[in-house]
Amino acid sequence: MKLLTTRNARRCLLSLAAGLLAACGGGGEDGDGGFGSISLNATAQSSTQIRLSWSEPSDGVSVSPYVVARADDNSSARIGSTTDRTWLVAGLFPGTRYCFEIRNPITGSRMSNVACATTQEDRSPPTEPTSVAATAASPVSIDVSWVASFDESGIDSYKVFRDGLLVATQSGVRLTDTGLLPSTNYCYRISAVDGAGNESVQSAEACATTLADAASPSIPQQVSAAYSTENGVPVVTITWSPSVDDGAVAGYTVLRDGVDVGGTSTPGFDDSSIEGDTTYCYTIVATDTVGKDSAPSEPACTRTSWRKQSLGISDVGSATIALDANDVPHVAYKFRSFDFDLFEYQSALGFGRIGDTFDSQLIDVSYAYDYVWGEFSMDMALDASGNVHVLHQSTSGPTLETLQYVVRSASQTSKTSVQALEPPLRGVDIAIDSTGVLHACIEFDGALHYGSTTGSTWNLTPLDTLIAGARGNNCSIAVDASGAVHIAYLETFTFDVWYASNASGSWSAELVDQQSGTSTNTAYHTSIAIDSAGFAHIAYAHDFAENDMEYATNAAGAWTSEKVDDAGTVGYASDIVIDSNDRIHVIYEELGDARPLHLATREGGAWSSFVLSSSGFGQDLSVGVDSTDRLHVVFNDEHGELSYMTNRESTP
Repeated sequence: MKLLTTRNARRCLLSLAAGLLAACGGGGEDGDGGFGSISLNATAQSSTQIRLSWSEPSDGVSVSPYVVARADDNSSARIGSTTDRTWLVAGLFPGTRYCFEIRNPITGSRMSNVACATTQEDRSPPTEPTSVAATAASPVSIDVSWVASFDESGIDSYKVFRDGLLVATQSGVRLTDTGLLPSTNYCYRISAVDGAGNESVQSAEACATTLADAASPSIPQQVSAAYSTENGVPVVTITWSPSVDDGAVAGYTVLRDGVDVGGTSTPGFDDSSIEGDTTYCYTIVATDTVGKDSAPSEPACTRTSWRKQSLGISDVGSATIALDANDVPHVAYKFRSFDFDLFEYQSALGFGRIGDTFDSQLIDVSYAYDYVWGEFSMDMALDASGNVHVLHQSTSGPTLETLQYVVRSASQTSKTSVQALEPPLRGVDIAIDSTGVLHACIEFDGALHYGSTTGSTWNLTPLDTLIAGARGNNCSIAVDASGAVHIAYLETFTFDVWYASNASGSWSAELVDQQSGTSTNTAYHTSIAIDSAGFAHIAYAHDFAENDMEYATNAAGAWTSEKVDDAGTVGYASDIVIDSNDRIHVIYEELGDARPLHLATREGGAWSSFVLSSSGFGQDLSVGVDSTDRLHVVFNDEHGELSYMTNRESTP
């Protein structure tokens, strides 16, 4: 008999005291994870089972019970205990390596070597699902159920097939299939998938017919209509609560004042085909999947907040608007009336501030014996101090024309004759920079001129001496943040659209849009604005006959053009402005009997437009933007009076 060490003797005494036969022999570990007095073997029995067997202790000392434990890298958990020398480990994953050991029941120390085995691959599919049942639950849904399949690896999921097409994959044995058509037969089959990806054969087929849709949808409730000009785009947003139906609601029709303006599959609709200063009422009709309509909802009304105000000035030949540092709109205008005492036409220059009323005064008067081309040419700008600067044509006879410069401060009005002109004058546009210098583009004597102020002195330079072929008309001017000047104009004979600038330090010109040699051969009215990055944006009428509204920019490094609007005869006259977020806004006139005024906004590379006023005479129009990005427009209305519109809700 082997002699026991003191430590092993103590173990034996403890085991006897507990009524157990302890391992009273030496233990140890081999190079394969260690072994003691017991030899352990592991053998795969299936894809989910491994059988363990082991010998009696080599020292002849009995152990009871044997403790079976995992010995993997990621686990050392006890599995159980037995007095036998065999154990079947079940519930394992297919194709997976597992390791085990036998432990001392008292101390928990390892008494065997570590034995490993890999479960077999699972190539057996689950059993076929049985007792499949399909029951109609509503006109648009069917309940499907079945008895669970069996697989030794466990069931991972079930596939549900409707009329041969996979419609769901789930773990449970019940499904409510929705989105169906009323009074329609549907058939279902089920297959089971185990953890190894093995799929059973499909079950027997079970069929059901959805219930008939017997009722119309409920009337839409909680309808609301709200007008806004978010991002500068006027829109009415209509919302309502969802309708219900014994089948399903397929969609909604939106009626504006009884007329269909669009449809949607979900509650909510944006109406952008609207006009300013107009009340609109909306009703909603719900339609189900079989075409049954609900009754119309209660109407929800709103008024577009574009306010319209007549300024009380008739027979206007030109008008322009600008906003001061306090966002107060200022308007300069010219009109013509007949003087019965002198039997002459009087061409008067007026100016006023827009508030609750239009505070207007005449600041210059001239006479014209007959119509003189360009007699209404004028433009206005405000400096940082709020002083008004106007450059306009003044006439005193059929051949006597003078370019007149008017400055109006809070205390006085001064007038300076800039230059006598040879008719015709074909346009004036001015801009003022941050230093108070006024810049102008003027076309007379057959050439495009650039003018600027030095104190109270005007300097005029024919641009055709600086730029070959700068014979232009219908010019517009803008000054960027650095003080560089940008001019858009039409070439007098070809009607090509051109752009000139001194941003490089000297004057140069670029062709924007070639009209000559095309079937249209015409452009009309330019207006220019500069964005925060210093790029130019030009609006103009593309075709004198069709008058499509066109837009061009050099923001991409080269000039590109696109249509703003070509629905009808639009774009005869236009003006452009850019807000603080570099959104581009263009107002333009549509030719015809009513001559409606349109507003288009470009954001994210796309244009959206609406009718600002359904009638008017928009050739005499101008737009400005305030510090809150609200727009201010002046134009001739349908009564021949100068009108003002804004989407700012309160008077400045």
